[in-house]
Amino acid sequence: NLAEPWIGAYSPRRLGMTIAPISDQLAAYFGVKQGVLVSEVTAGSAAEAAGLKAGDVITTFKGQAVSSSDDVLRELREAEPGTSIEIRIVRDHKELTVSAKIPERTRPFARRGGTVM
Repeated sequence: NLAEPWIGAYSPRRLGMTIAPISDQLAAYFGVKQGVLVSEVTAGSAAEAAGLKAGDVITTFKGQAVSSSDDVLRELREAEPGTSIEIRIVRDHKELTVSAKIPERTRPFARRGGTVM
């Protein structure tokens, strides 16, 4: 569930991507055992700057295996603004590692629900 109330539109933890769970059939299609699918990347976002693209499957986030969106959300909660995080992805059946910088807080934290990170 990505509609966590603490991930707001102006959260310092927002990376600018939308993720979705993958079924066993999609995992087999993408050639992964587990992970989450990047379904959208916002132009100009930290996710785009890191090189993430729609269709990527995130398999590890900050060195932790990802089996659900909750795993990504938990690691984002703990990330400090301004730090870089390592994200391991599968794209076109190839493993890649990208680094995304957690944006600095530019506006007050908003307690609004949302589906983007």
